[in-house]
Amino acid sequence: MSFSLSAILLIVYAFYGFLLSAGKDLAQLSILGEVNLVIVMSLFSIFMGVFISGYYSWWSKRAIDPEIKRIREEKKHD
Repeated sequence: MSFSLSAILLIVYAFYGFLLSAGKDLAQLSILGEVNLVIVMSLFSIFMGVFISGYYSWWSKRAIDPEIKRIREEKKHD
């Protein structure tokens, strides 16, 4: 799970980096009046970072934490 979410975020950041460095024609594409693609991608990158971090925290509390608790309980009895 961690690898998949990190890969998604890396792709988003790589595209953002491409827009800032080499994709000048694409970066200047107007989306809503004065708002261009770089501004939209900046906001999207921030949102994805927060969303992926939150999703991973939620997932780990549901999937990993119960297993860690179970393993600790088993070790107490050994």
